[in-house]
Amino acid sequence: LPGVVSVFLNREHKLHTTRSWGFLGLEDGDPKSETEEIPSFSLWRKAGFGKDVIVANLDT
Repeated sequence: LPGVVSVFLNREHKLHTTRSWGFLGLEDGDPKSETEEIPSFSLWRKAGFGKDVIVANLDT
């Protein structure tokens, strides 16, 4: 076609993960749950369970 500079094949891509918490190295449990113990070395504890923190995960 006249005027077409380039064409790219549109391919389907597979997800790398469907378990974002595990992928980021975080525990799945609720940090405020009384029945589930969060380890002392947990990133949740080190980050104060997200207090005053904004976390963003941009997946393109």
